[in-house]
Amino acid sequence: MECGKSFMKNCQLIYHSRIHRGENPYKCTTHTGEKPYKCMECGKCFTDCSGLIGHKKSHTGQKYKCMECGKSFSTKPYLKIHKRIHTRDKPYKCIVCGKGFITSSNLNSHKLTHTVTHGGEKVYKCLECGKSFTKNSQLINHKRIHTGEKPYECMECGVSEQKTLANYKRIHTEQRPYKCIKCGKSFIYISSLTSLYWFHIQNKSSSFK
Repeated sequence: MECGKSFMKNCQLIYHSRIHRGENPYKCTTHTGEKPYKCMECGKCFTDCSGLIGHKKSHTGQKYKCMECGKSFSTKPYLKIHKRIHTRDKPYKCIVCGKGFITSSNLNSHKLTHTVTHGGEKVYKCLECGKSFTKNSQLINHKRIHTGEKPYECMECGVSEQKTLANYKRIHTEQRPYKCIKCGKSFIYISSLTSLYWFHIQNKSSSFK
């Protein structure tokens, strides 16, 4: 009746009316360091009720129990990790070989099988032949030798090597992007243009230095 504001529930009106009366029934204990919730077994105190409830389980023997196998755990996170054994959920994936693991610590231990140390530098190792590489991308390209995968293929002639694919496409399209500024001659390969430059230099061209 103070301000005319309406609410769907009576409890909301009760909370709102405290603004007009200046009531502050809920006190923050986190920042003050106050711990009003005390354990009657050992005397340990907590800032909130949920902390006390969780602590009491250590005295009563109450634990988080797995419904699948009956195994119990002291905390809920431990139970959650354990459940992955039954669900076969392996959220932590190795980016090198794709193998999955239940915990991040297991993944970190596994990563050591792919790496060796040379002066602090990690090298990616192929599990098929033992060859090592400084970059993961190099290992991925190398593994295609074992799998026979050839993702880069020219639609005209079937050439599949990544390094030569761009040059082969220029042959089919007659594209010559490398042009000599001295004589205007164009080439498919930059190496051909470089050779021509040296030809002009050796012939002591007056306009090209």
